[in-house]
Amino acid sequence: MKILDYKKIKGVEVFEPDVFTDFRGDIWTTWKQHEFLYDINFNHDKISTSRKNVLRGIHGDHKSWKMITCLYGEVYFVIVDNRKESKTYKKWDSMIL
Repeated sequence: MKILDYKKIKGVEVFEPDVFTDFRGDIWTTWKQHEFLYDINFNHDKISTSRKNVLRGIHGDHKSWKMITCLYGEVYFVIVDNRKESKTYKKWDSMIL
């Protein structure tokens, strides 16, 4: 797993999983607790599918961590900093996952 260089909004990190590919297909791991230096306890995981051009929202708070994974296709992902004490408050960024 490698961390991609992301510097626009402090506190946001983008991880790219290592992928193993052979004639059978691909295998990758999206999360291994011992590979991260954070005290994060993911306790709920959901997978949803969406048709093309569907808009979905992820509601943020100051207590939760969000892990977003694109399993197939691509996702236009938008990040908005809603932390009032942050230097990048109300700033936003986007990326294709």
